[in-house]
Amino acid sequence: MKTTEARKILGLDSDDDPRSFIPGFEETVKYKQELVDNAPSDEMKFRYQQELLEYQAAVKVVAGSQKIRPHTDFIVVLLLIASFSAIGWWGYQWYQQQWNANAQAEVKIAQLQTEGRLAIVSRKWVNAEKTYQEIESLDPGSQLAATGFEAIKRGKLEEQNQQLFYRLGECQAALEAGRWDEAEKLANLVLNQDSKNESAQRKIEIITQGRRKQVISLRMMAITDALDSGEISAARQALATLQKLDPQNPNISILSSRIDTEVSKIQRRNDKAAALYQDALKLDTGEFSAKAILLLDEARRLNPSSPEILALYQKMNTYTVAINVPVDFPTISKAIAAARPRDLIRIAPGTYKESLHIDKPLRIEGSADGKTIIELPCKD
Repeated sequence: MKTTEARKILGLDSDDDPRSFIPGFEETVKYKQELVDNAPSDEMKFRYQQELLEYQAAVKVVAGSQKIRPHTDFIVVLLLIASFSAIGWWGYQWYQQQWNANAQAEVKIAQLQTEGRLAIVSRKWVNAEKTYQEIESLDPGSQLAATGFEAIKRGKLEEQNQQLFYRLGECQAALEAGRWDEAEKLANLVLNQDSKNESAQRKIEIITQGRRKQVISLRMMAITDALDSGEISAARQALATLQKLDPQNPNISILSSRIDTEVSKIQRRNDKAAALYQDALKLDTGEFSAKAILLLDEARRLNPSSPEILALYQKMNTYTVAINVPVDFPTISKAIAAARPRDLIRIAPGTYKESLHIDKPLRIEGSADGKTIIELPCKD
């Protein structure tokens, strides 16, 4: 190492006597040794060792190349020594402050680098960006900061791709289950992140087609349900809607034929119900007729919406029923239990030993010759 290089490293001017700065050099060597011993990483320890060796070599070169020039004026020598000592001490303090600042910055950068890596691993992108921005402010143009920003960019892209893949998978599951609204929402979330995503675009098309098929299927089911319940008007309306939705549907002609067939069946049932109604009407003599009620029951089954049949059925059910004992029922008690309010119970001649409990308005007649006898048991 040349003397000029050594002086430059030690911060000496060409006229400075290095021997007056030796105490300061020794202090600096001790400080640098402390930096080596307390380095936070192997990389920084190596750097501090290189700087220490360079500094020690500079001290040896400068101290060995100077000779003491005799001074006749002792006071002047003392003044020079004092001046050089003060300058050396100031230089040492400044140099030490610079080294301390640099060392603290390097320690801070190393700490921030660790925090940045942890933030990237945990995908806390805001924290990671703030950390590497702070590194950039401490060391402008730092390759470490540039590498960190690139890692953040890659991590964000990877996370986005994972989100897209997950949402597309959930969208497919919703499609297979026929949950169109959920599938559409997931597909749109993918398109919001990647407007050109072909898989999401295809799923939107499938959703549109699936909804249309579902509507068509529901219309066909509505036609079938309406026919099964005899609602011809509703069936025809559903068929008209189906023809608008899907004019080429091959089931239209089949369903139309079924409607016509069902209309014919209903007409035949109505005709038969009308004939039964006429037969029951002939039996309406103002008295209850079990045969007429049976005819009307069948007519109501065939044409339940007919108001005429229902009116006659309700009317004839209000007529009084004549119950004969013992022809219809063996005992008076059983006849009472089976009777409706205001029915007539005719009791044939004979003696009937039973207790009676009458809980409804009834008309009870015995034989005209007075030979109908009811014996009520007495309590002991």
